[in-house]
Amino acid sequence: MTINHLQAYLACNKIFGIVIAKPPVMKKVWISLVFISFTLAGFAMLKPKHQGVAAQTGPDSIVRTTADSLFIDSVNLRLSLKEIPPARSMHQVARFVIGHWAKVFTVIKLQESGADGKNSYLAVEFNNLTGMRMPGNSRPTTAIGKTKTNYAIFSSWYGCMVDFHYYLEHTLTLFRKEHKREPKDEYEVIDFMFGSYNPYSSWKKDIYWLLKNYRFE
Repeated sequence: MTINHLQAYLACNKIFGIVIAKPPVMKKVWISLVFISFTLAGFAMLKPKHQGVAAQTGPDSIVRTTADSLFIDSVNLRLSLKEIPPARSMHQVARFVIGHWAKVFTVIKLQESGADGKNSYLAVEFNNLTGMRMPGNSRPTTAIGKTKTNYAIFSSWYGCMVDFHYYLEHTLTLFRKEHKREPKDEYEVIDFMFGSYNPYSSWKKDIYWLLKNYRFE
């Protein structure tokens, strides 16, 4: 038995509590340990890999998407990504994706692209539900392109929602830097967005009305 064999054996003895034996037995123990190690490694390598379509995950790994569907298992929700769902269903998704400020997304969607079945051209053709412009380098984006007028193009309505989440996180960061606190409510968030997001007073008036009157559930 070589010095290396002896050192390896003594290490195994220390870890596993193997009783020290005479050299011939030590060699057999060493060979057995090596065989077991290679066998276990072989089983690990043979472990089958998932062969299905790998699901993409949304924020907090709660939302799963495939090529044409979205799933939220915790609420047994499944929506098509090929068509724009009802606003209340989108709001249900927004509660997981955007969180506390989900209502901000929903009311802006309703104001910018319309109610159920009356979606705007940007929404129908480019999945742009919120009138989102193509951003610069200040934040991440899920946009896959832009129109000639710099409106963002998304692969699905969910892509638009995630992009709005990125926009809102960036906007809230600016709010915190300026005010040294969190916004008090959705109205204060809209006030902060007003001007840079949309400069028209009628837009702000519509958003306020929706926040007050729209039934989100």
